[in-house]
Amino acid sequence: LTQIPLEVKQFKQQESKMKQTGKFSKAIRYAAMLAFAIISFVAMVNILANFKYMSLHAERLLTVAQCENGFATESSSKVVLMGTIKDTSKISYDALMFLVQMSCVQCIPTFIIVEFNEDLILTMYDDVKTALYGARICAPVTITTQPDSVTNSANRVERIAAARETIRSQVATYIPGGAILHDWKIVSVDFDLLALPLPTTVVSSALDMNGGRGNKNVDILCATGVAKSYEDEEEKSIYFDTFSTILIPDIFLLDPENRLVNETNPEEDQFFSFKTSGHDTMMRWLAEKGDLENGKIYPVPVRSCFGGMAIYRASKLLDNRCSFVKDDPHSIKYASKIERRSSEHVSFHNCLTRADPGIVIAIQPDMITQWRKPSGYNHRSIEGHFALNKFPHLKTKEEQLDRQIALLLSYPNSGTSYTIRYIAQTTSSFTATNYQQEAKGKMPVFQDQPKGPFWIEPKEGGFIPEKYILTKSHCGARCFSCGVRAFNTSVIFFNDTCTSDSKGALIDPYVTDRVAKAIHLVRDPFDNVVSRFRFNRKIKSLSTKDENKNVTTSEEELRDKFRSACLDRESDFFLKGQGIIRSFMPEFQQKVKKIPCFIEFFKYANWHNSVFAMTKDMSLETLVFHYDAFNENMGESLTTFLDLTQHGSAPIFHSGRNHRQYFTSDEVDVISNVLEQMSSTETWSEIKRYLLHK
Repeated sequence: LTQIPLEVKQFKQQESKMKQTGKFSKAIRYAAMLAFAIISFVAMVNILANFKYMSLHAERLLTVAQCENGFATESSSKVVLMGTIKDTSKISYDALMFLVQMSCVQCIPTFIIVEFNEDLILTMYDDVKTALYGARICAPVTITTQPDSVTNSANRVERIAAARETIRSQVATYIPGGAILHDWKIVSVDFDLLALPLPTTVVSSALDMNGGRGNKNVDILCATGVAKSYEDEEEKSIYFDTFSTILIPDIFLLDPENRLVNETNPEEDQFFSFKTSGHDTMMRWLAEKGDLENGKIYPVPVRSCFGGMAIYRASKLLDNRCSFVKDDPHSIKYASKIERRSSEHVSFHNCLTRADPGIVIAIQPDMITQWRKPSGYNHRSIEGHFALNKFPHLKTKEEQLDRQIALLLSYPNSGTSYTIRYIAQTTSSFTATNYQQEAKGKMPVFQDQPKGPFWIEPKEGGFIPEKYILTKSHCGARCFSCGVRAFNTSVIFFNDTCTSDSKGALIDPYVTDRVAKAIHLVRDPFDNVVSRFRFNRKIKSLSTKDENKNVTTSEEELRDKFRSACLDRESDFFLKGQGIIRSFMPEFQQKVKKIPCFIEFFKYANWHNSVFAMTKDMSLETLVFHYDAFNENMGESLTTFLDLTQHGSAPIFHSGRNHRQYFTSDEVDVISNVLEQMSSTETWSEIKRYLLHK
């Protein structure tokens, strides 16, 4: 009743005032009462008619208010996700994580229509949600089984179109009556895809349609749908959704040989003379038309698109004048031979364009989806990406207690990636990392430890180790261009950084009860320092050949470039490094001030000192492994330490160049003498082989 129009309340106030002045006649009072009753009745009818919409939206607003994150806002409360999937047992892990994060992190309600295994997707959703977010309140996910009338259709496009129409009607009932549809955004997704954009990217793109990043006037924003091609064993992304894409003015991307009307349109550009199901030609065109400006890529206007994901203004998607199921007779020239009709997106978008010639449809070049390439093309198996196959570890807490963590403690650029790849490839076992951003699925290893560690992207055919899970950790006290405070840490603080997703002050370590072993990786300090410096300063050094100019750069030139960058006295790196040396080792300041990047040698030794102290403090069974031992085929000691069995071949090992030559013999002597004095007994016993003259 609080919804009674404001005009009625104002009328009652006016009535009271007029009564007091004696100017309100009895007849007028009766007329006013009758009018009030009629208006109240109409208001009540509207309230009852919209009760379902209001209650749903009230639930939505309550969910947003209760979502335990910083993303849900009043603006994002006007975003809805709708999707389709044929068989949920084939949903990729990436798509499953997208669903969970949209629901629990972005607080976006979701409506999905499925053909097979409706209950399975809810089970997987609940398992992953519980593992990641525990009892957090998430936005509702509604799963609907595809009606038989839809499933029984012989035409694939007609089945998909009918499914989209069914889910579109559900979303229409969710948005409250009286809402300004122009402000609402509906994200339409094919959950059959192999990979989807980050949820934050999708939501920010939807909100940008209200103004920002060039999306301000866009009504329909499509993803760039790609598939992976492996011609000549070279991975390449090619534009895939040609059936739904029409460029301006009238360039249909489907190969003419696959069209029902086997001819090209007069407006078609020969630049897009597609001969297969997808081409990198379109990818280059999108990159050029995206108008990269200030680090932003802008939408590219087209006539029709989809790409496996599209963000609609609700006013367009819910326009009752158009439908996915109606095959537009004007779209016959966009029909395929197999389906004998146009894509449901083409017919729908053509209808919307006729209804509103000012509509803007565009492709966002950097909003990438990855399709499953069908059989018959040069492709790689995708079964290893299925959520069911990839993470069979969704077990009870009791079943997980037997597995323990073996930390791979490695200073950055000391051979971490190769070591992890070696274990994964030779034993087919899954590995983990402390750093959530490196874990594609962001799935914790243990359901009761959402802070980590997290599974690194598993490979097809792999398995979960029965005893020790190798887990990457760089610990702390390793910042490349930080000041003194970053290295003035206690043993307890350093220990926490080794079991945390952070290296700085805001660390939040996971429980260490399961940490049982550690592999302490050591690399030649000269190679480690030069590699780390080049990596952080983006100095190309993996080859002496300049790829752009096709000329060879000598070792002397690379050496001079390194020394010059190290001794740049105006750089932040140099100035902060000198401050650290003054604070921690003033007695050596004069000796080392002219040695290129000596501060990196200090950090190297200081870090290894801390790791030896940490493994001792935590009573961890530790294997010290030297990176160059891979060159001597001694990697089997790692698998033995982890109780794993080798049955695969090791990846090719490249030992690289000897960077000791980047320093003079006098400089090597000074570095050796200083590091011997500042290293702990354990550290010196392991690194002296690289520093003493051979």
